[in-house]
Amino acid sequence: MIDTLFTPAVNKERIVNDHLTENLYKNGDANEPISEVVGQNSVNEILANIPVIEQEPQAVPSFVKKRLDGWFIAFWGFTICRYLFGIGGILSATIAAVSTNADARTYFSVTAAICIAIIGFVKPEDSYRRHVVAWRYLDAKVNLYAYRLISIKELLDAMSEAEQMIDLTQRNIRTHTGSSDR
Repeated sequence: MIDTLFTPAVNKERIVNDHLTENLYKNGDANEPISEVVGQNSVNEILANIPVIEQEPQAVPSFVKKRLDGWFIAFWGFTICRYLFGIGGILSATIAAVSTNADARTYFSVTAAICIAIIGFVKPEDSYRRHVVAWRYLDAKVNLYAYRLISIKELLDAMSEAEQMIDLTQRNIRTHTGSSDR
């Protein structure tokens, strides 16, 4: 495991969590908290036994940072899309159903149909999942690189692996849903 962390104490727990959850991200179970996977006592024991050496983090290459930021924006965008159009569609359908005004019923029915169509076409949940898994995996590797726990080659390999995760997740989604779009 990790013998020494070149990090301030504040980042110690995040680096260990990143290291411990690397395989979870590769397997696609990125939403489960690490304390539920290995147990909070195990995390605390690991943290207690790792010495900390104060050292400034090294800069992450800008092209890696841009990719990481792009995936971050993408998964938040798809999350917002899902909730915005999902809630908008439900509210519009509800208002259309209870409205006594014919013009209001028509307007809210069309709005509900558009919102639901956008969700069906964009499939924000699937897109969110693809990008968040890749972002979490690369973010963990960026943290390890920043504190000199992995080399630049390992970081670039991780970026490539994260790209493959997006592609494989997309292929798995298409296989399970029978969809051929995207």
